[in-house]
Amino acid sequence: MVKAHLKRAAAPKSWTIKRKNITFITRPKPGPHNKTLSMPLSVLLKHNLERCKTTKEVKYLLKEKQLLVNGRRRHDHRYPIGLLDVISFPETGMHYVLTIDTHGRLQTIPLKDPKVRLVKIVGKKKLKGGKTQYQFLDGTNRRLEKDLYKRGDSLLLRVDKVEVKEHYPRAKGAKVLLYGGSHKGYFGQIESMDNIMVTIKKDDGDIVQTKREYVVVIGKDKEAVQLRIQE
Repeated sequence: MVKAHLKRAAAPKSWTIKRKNITFITRPKPGPHNKTLSMPLSVLLKHNLERCKTTKEVKYLLKEKQLLVNGRRRHDHRYPIGLLDVISFPETGMHYVLTIDTHGRLQTIPLKDPKVRLVKIVGKKKLKGGKTQYQFLDGTNRRLEKDLYKRGDSLLLRVDKVEVKEHYPRAKGAKVLLYGGSHKGYFGQIESMDNIMVTIKKDDGDIVQTKREYVVVIGKDKEAVQLRIQE
């Protein structure tokens, strides 16, 4: 049987935690996200948002107060929260999005519009009746009427219903965030790409190459959502 905790030293490097003061930390449940791009709600509330000091306080908050993840209430302190997820506290009107810094650590930043969320298309398949099912980076999927989008594109979705607000194709000139490889956490725009690699001009002017799978499109002429960590 899988334990509900793991040693801090073995926790993913993407978690912003102290690793030597306490031996164990909450283990995330299996969920929609890649384990290196996610963390359990308990870790998020105690170490990133610092709204709770103990796991007992986390459980009380989830039971007695509303906490929404991408518009849906969550009760399990081990539920995994991942890159680009929207975390909302309706009672206080505070909303956050999970992003990544240049050290590969997951960080929360305030979000202005909690009614939409950005998703990256990582797969799709045709369904009976002409509909297309799109699979997203966060493990979720949506069925849409038409086959209009490609793998690697990003969509700005309404959180409360099946509606695509904007479509951002993975193409030359697109604004991107790198979330994998040696350049994770950096922003730039696409200069060119082939079937495997993509060439990115970073904000500092450097030209780098990385795998296409390590890039998420965040806008066309400008960034659609705020994912930059203010220093």
